[in-house]
Amino acid sequence: MKEIFEFQLQQFVVDMQHTTFLLAVSGGVDSMVLLDLFQKLGLKFQVAHCNFQLRGEESEDETQFLNEFCQKRQIILHIKYFDTKNYAVQYKQSIQMAARELRYAWFQELLIENQLDYLVTAHHLNDQIETYFINSLRATGTKGLIGIPAKNEQIIRPLLSFSRTEIEQYATDNQLEWKEDSSNQSTKYIRNKIRKEIIPILEEISPDLYQNFQQLFSNVKEDYLLKDEFLTQIKQRFTRKEQDVLIIDFEKLFQEENGFIKLKQILLPYGFSDENELEKMLQSISGKYIQNADYQLLKNRGELHLREINLNFNKELHFFIKKNEQEENITLIFENFFLKNRADFQFVAEFDAENIQFPLHIRVPKEGELFQPLGMNGRKKISKYLKDKKLSIFEKEAVRVLVDAKDEILWVIGFQIDNRFKLNKNTTKILKITVQ
Repeated sequence: MKEIFEFQLQQFVVDMQHTTFLLAVSGGVDSMVLLDLFQKLGLKFQVAHCNFQLRGEESEDETQFLNEFCQKRQIILHIKYFDTKNYAVQYKQSIQMAARELRYAWFQELLIENQLDYLVTAHHLNDQIETYFINSLRATGTKGLIGIPAKNEQIIRPLLSFSRTEIEQYATDNQLEWKEDSSNQSTKYIRNKIRKEIIPILEEISPDLYQNFQQLFSNVKEDYLLKDEFLTQIKQRFTRKEQDVLIIDFEKLFQEENGFIKLKQILLPYGFSDENELEKMLQSISGKYIQNADYQLLKNRGELHLREINLNFNKELHFFIKKNEQEENITLIFENFFLKNRADFQFVAEFDAENIQFPLHIRVPKEGELFQPLGMNGRKKISKYLKDKKLSIFEKEAVRVLVDAKDEILWVIGFQIDNRFKLNKNTTKILKITVQ
């Protein structure tokens, strides 16, 4: 096993002797085997142990066991106690999800603080198979069926090709000590139920179960890579990015065979997997949108506009221009201001400074608010003006107005100044404002 393990590790790390590792060790048989293999290979590593304080004395026994083990062998050990239950309640998560978030955030801190190259976990083939079944029950896509990646940025999992039986046999042969986690015996968790009830039946049915699953994971990964390459080509043809908005030309896409399927695959990574909801929106009028926890998807004529939800987007933008600045050219910088991609967007506005009451202020247009567009005698609702510009809902939400101290509108920023503040033959002081 040692030789195969070393070969697997070399697939991720070429120069192992000059690489430093952080091993995530619980004290269970799989992580203790991982620790033993790293010792036997003479590699440079430190150990990280999480105590989630979920199993009382048992959790403390594991921590004490590992502490004594590392002290005897002069191994650097990092221990962290987590208030997992309170974290799960605070963020409305399951205990499993809370523990995962806590440990990986801490592991990342340790990598940075100790200048370590890789985090190594003891996930093995049985974990991979269990994850496959869990994701199947969740109706995941092809990527989910691949299971746990052997390498993901700084995280490597060199035990993924070994079954639990092989790991336990190695531990027995090498007289290793470990701690059993009693929670692994409970079938109230889906993973444990699969592990204790489904896998044994499959082992009876198929003597080559583990070899077959390894081949399955390899096949699924190849299918996913080909699909991902094809999807990249589809995106290049039918989508474009304008600042923080992904625009999908679905009318053009639907002229192709299997257009709706292709659209679903484009949207799947953003959490839009409900076919009925998507079809209903596509059949509705322009301006209809749906959203999930992270993204909004808007129908805008023959296009779909997708953007990440920004909770601060519609807040007031407090930007004041003081009176003593009126002699200068003022520059305003808008981040993620995708309206600047419009052909009719005006980057520069000039005003008769004598007619302006300072300080100036930038804000969101008020409902029903009027202004007098340049060249017009009468006033017009800003909402009607923007509608005539054929702006999408997302674009309308991005619009800001520049007002003076009397809250009079000087400029619908990027589009039109108010006629009352235009330059004329009597102008002596000019205020010039540029959007960058």
